[in-house]
Parts: sequence; C-alpha cells; structure tokens
Amino acid sequence: MKKIFAILSSALFLAAAGLFTACSTEDDLTAPTETWVEKTYTYTGNDGKTSQLTCYFMYTSTGYSNTNLLNVPADSQNGSTTTIKPGLTIVAVPATSSELANTLTDAVTGSKTGFFCKTFGTGNQSETDDSDSSSFTFNMSETKWNLFYYANIASFLKNDQLKNPPTPLKSSGYAEYDLNTNELKKAFSWKKLLANYLLGNL
Repeated sequence: MKKIFAILSSALFLAAAGLFTACSTEDDLTAPTETWVEKTYTYTGNDGKTSQLTCYFMYTSTGYSNTNLLNVPADSQNGSTTTIKPGLTIVAVPATSSELANTLTDAVTGSKTGFFCKTFGTGNQSETDDSDSSSFTFNMSETKWNLFYYANIASFLKNDQLKNPPTPLKSSGYAEYDLNTNELKKAFSWKKLLANYLLGNL
C-alpha cells in the first residue's frame, strides 16, 4: 500500500510540475488554507454503482475554528465541535437521488441528508478503511495540498460563501452517515476517494 501511495504522489507531482514553471513568486505557489473549495465528481463505489458526489476540501496547518460548526464528526474534531484538527478535511455529499444516497437511506438519522466527513491529519497517519477493514498510511502535508489545489484550480467552485463551513457542517438538516452499517462499507471507501484525490480526479 505504501508503494501505491508513493506512485500516486509522484504522478501528482509530475502532473502539477507544468503549472509551477509559469509561477514567478513564492506567493503564486501557496494555496489558500482554512478556505473551503468545492468540486463535484462522478464516484464509482465498491459495488460498481456510480453517483454524483459533491466534495468540499479544506486544509489547515494549525486547526480551523468556526462558531457555525455543528456536525463535525469526532474523527475531525480538535477538542470541540467548533474546531477542526490540522490536516486535510474532506466533506462529501452524494446527490439526493443518487444510487449512493438511495443505498444509504438507513445509514442516516431520520429524514436528514447524509454526508461523509473525515480529516486526514498532517504527517504520517495510519488510517483504517471500513469498506474492507484494511489499513494504510498517508502523509498529508501543505505541499500536497498546494499540488492538489493548483492541479484542480480550474474546476474548483470558489466563492465568498465557502470561506465559511459548507452547509453539511453547519445545518441541522444534515447528519453524518453511520460508518458501522454494512451498506456503507460496501458502497463507500475513504481509501478509494483518497487515492483518486492524489491523482486529481475520481
């Protein structure tokens, strides 16, 4: 697994290299931190079904605080529900009528809209993928965030609203999917999402 992520990291470095040659100052190479960006993908789950998946990405090296945070999972919290720990936080929301959302109807409380949220902490971190009970190690850094940001900058949706947390983290109408359900383990994989994130596409 380490070799796979090393190869993926190298691929992203090569893909982004051309972007950096045109930059003339250090500031040009620095992606914004503690600011959310949005991108919609077509995601293919482990069950082979495809769904539209809107992802929000935010990187912070020191921790992100916002009084509007309401639905931050314990995995992403840095001491309280109003602070996100350092690293890359990904919030993923399947389209309401998508195969993924329909599959996971019973994996969210009541009639709320379900979402996934995880923070990949800075430095070497050992992660567990619930979809196949395997573990892998990933080293998140600001350099990786810069490369990812500039490799995808043309397709990111950016606006003033995303300086604040995305709606799933601040609305009572949303709830995190229950990671312990068998349906979710079959339909969604953080390892798969992260591996494809390194390549800049899903």
